[in-house]
Amino acid sequence: MAASAYGLDTASEPEKSDDVSGASENEKTDTSLNNRPVHYSLEHYTDAALADTPMTMDEFIAEDAWPVIDEKIRTLVNEEGPVSLEIITKKLIKSCGISRTTQNVTDAVDQAVHRMKLRPKRLNGLKTFWPDGLEPEKYTVFRTAADSKSRRDLDLICMQEKKNAVCYALQEKGPLDKQSLIKETSVQMGYGRLGESQRTAIEAAVKYAVKSGEIRINEDKLYILCQSD
Repeated sequence: MAASAYGLDTASEPEKSDDVSGASENEKTDTSLNNRPVHYSLEHYTDAALADTPMTMDEFIAEDAWPVIDEKIRTLVNEEGPVSLEIITKKLIKSCGISRTTQNVTDAVDQAVHRMKLRPKRLNGLKTFWPDGLEPEKYTVFRTAADSKSRRDLDLICMQEKKNAVCYALQEKGPLDKQSLIKETSVQMGYGRLGESQRTAIEAAVKYAVKSGEIRINEDKLYILCQSD
């Protein structure tokens, strides 16, 4: 993805709750997306190729390492964005030969993000970085891992992408009841049996899709895409 890694600047926006987990499934609070492109698509998640640059913890947090650290973060945002801060941190330290995420690591990554003037999009408490030119409100893709090594924790996938997986399931399968929609979404995302936290993550994505005005419950109490009306 040929874009410079400068994410969405939300610093000037007033602080507000991003938690959509308590939204009513029949509530439609945002209809602005009804005019968006209606085709949802599946892509393979591509891991960024980071060069191995072994260093000690002291070297990692030192100013001399800033150019290397910044370039790695820029590569991760450009090639894997939208990507969460947790995934960035995990892959960054692995490429540097550091095995644990300590407070020093967290502080160093936070400082790097700040000096690079990256601004995450925050939803449900998850900080996600987007490449320039990729707008969350118009994003219709969800990505599956090519193998188990690339599979992301559902809790570390941004809400927009999980919501797209919900919409894709309805696009491919037609109207579904809630349990079938959760199951089909998990299958489309490449997950087998769902644990409690994974089920909760998909349920939140269903609620978010309702809130965004992209899906609704019809008279038969089945979920459908709003564009299919």
